[in-house]
Amino acid sequence: PRPFVTTQRCPNPVSFRVDTVEENTALIRWTIPATAVRFEVQYRQQSETFFEPSLFFDAPVDSVQLVDLVACTGYVVRVRSICTNGDSSLFTTRSFGTGGCTCEAPDAFFAAPASVACSTATLTWTVPQGATDFEIEFKPLGSGPWSDITETQGSSLTIEGLESNTAYVARIRTICFGSTTSAYDSTNF
Repeated sequence: PRPFVTTQRCPNPVSFRVDTVEENTALIRWTIPATAVRFEVQYRQQSETFFEPSLFFDAPVDSVQLVDLVACTGYVVRVRSICTNGDSSLFTTRSFGTGGCTCEAPDAFFAAPASVACSTATLTWTVPQGATDFEIEFKPLGSGPWSDITETQGSSLTIEGLESNTAYVARIRTICFGSTTSAYDSTNF
């Protein structure tokens, strides 16, 4: 039997990109494929499940300014072509974060006494607005180099392989949209 092969009759927009991002706006651009006559654009905040209602633009439009965006927030935007025969391409997707962030260190960074075991410790913190990731390092208190940087998301991290009866210091900083970073906050455990 012959293998089942699908062909995409309507090509995706070419070179889809997020060009200029500011506090409340983002400019998206693409190159128009030959058979495309219309484009469908959808966007949403990264924390949301559903996209805003679709926006439709007729060729030769090849850029759109998204407005009224929330400052210091992650977004997902996608676009697809609609061709002369009525077929649609698949969506092409990009992510971006709006500006206006003050990248702050996490609040309430600590290792709870109940979470410190012989060879593990669980660090917790409060996630500030605009955070995308966190960098965490630790070392024995008062000596030695910092551990390798651990990048994580969320609001906790369990460190394993600690020496028993040893005091440690850990430090954390926030990575925000646009790859800006906060100052470090630290805690002893």
